[in-house]
Amino acid sequence: LSPVCLGSLRRAASINAEYIGDYKFFFFFFPQIASLNIQLAAFVRLRMDGGSPYFSSVIKDLQNQSIANQACIICASLNPNYVCTTFNTFVCVTCGQIHRSLGHSIKSTFLAEFTEAEIEKLLVGGNQNAREKYFAEWNAEVDGLFPVNDSEKELKHFIEKAFVECRWCSLNEKRKRQKKKKKKKRSIRSQNLAPNRNQMSIGQ
Repeated sequence: LSPVCLGSLRRAASINAEYIGDYKFFFFFFPQIASLNIQLAAFVRLRMDGGSPYFSSVIKDLQNQSIANQACIICASLNPNYVCTTFNTFVCVTCGQIHRSLGHSIKSTFLAEFTEAEIEKLLVGGNQNAREKYFAEWNAEVDGLFPVNDSEKELKHFIEKAFVECRWCSLNEKRKRQKKKKKKKRSIRSQNLAPNRNQMSIGQ
């Protein structure tokens, strides 16, 4: 069922939403019973209200379509069961916990529900896209190898450098972050100036 088409998902799910809603857990464990034309829709609880939550099996389908998504982007552990929705990457439980400790959003591919917006971001994101964005300037001879999943301290240090400090980011990503920082500074400055202006107007 490749490529995944959100439009097809919406149409199939809208037709079968009521039926699927009653038997969603049955189809989750026995997907082979669902007919081919609604195979993905059988994993979806879709409400056409803009806040449509998708079952995690749709995420697993996206994961299985890309070799890069079948290993943790950080430590290369196989079959990662978590998604970092902050950076649209597939990560293992250890790296997921570290991401969460840094304030990044983490969701389980088995237990969590994903919104339509999150799925759309994963469609254009994923581990390969993230490598091009966050490891564009990575040089194995200079920076060494990626850390393995046996030292949380090393993993955390690596994740901080890669995703927080943007140490090896592409030039385009660095420019985006700089613009965000400048925008945030202007916003804070405006908020700080607002009370002073109000006091001046009251005094007048």
